[in-house]
Amino acid sequence: MFVFPISDYFEAAEKEHDKYREMHGAGKLVWDSELEDSAHECAKEWFKKYEETKVLDVSSCSYTDIS
Repeated sequence: MFVFPISDYFEAAEKEHDKYREMHGAGKLVWDSELEDSAHECAKEWFKKYEETKVLDVSSCSYTDIS
């Protein structure tokens, strides 16, 4: 199984969110600075869940969806 370098989770999640936003008019993806210490773990969990379900979880701990 291929494992992304941690920094790539952010980029991959942002790219997927950008695609979703273009299709559905969702707000911009903004990583939550208050979760900085756990942001990488959150990003990994977010992307893992997205890969498994192909559903963008807008309630994820890893980002705030703003308009």
